[in-house]
Amino acid sequence: MPTEKQQQEHGLYSFDGHKFTKLEVSDGKRIPVSDEGFEAVKAMRKELQRLLGVRPDLATVASAMLIYAADAQRRQEVIKEIAAYGRRIFKDL
Repeated sequence: MPTEKQQQEHGLYSFDGHKFTKLEVSDGKRIPVSDEGFEAVKAMRKELQRLLGVRPDLATVASAMLIYAADAQRRQEVIKEIAAYGRRIFKDL
């Protein structure tokens, strides 16, 4: 469990079983995301909560999803999915 001080500080932390370490975060950069994308992150968090017994932070879930998608082993598959999503949302242009 985070200490009282860490609960007051906003941010992402790793925990090695003994101590929390604040993770580097993108300084002031925000990525607008569609409602559909946000709902996907929330759905993943809900599944993780059932599996882990704790509710992970949305930023942790979103970061993990992005890192997973960018992995070289699945990059081409993800690129195809991104292209298909772009075609779907920009079909009327």
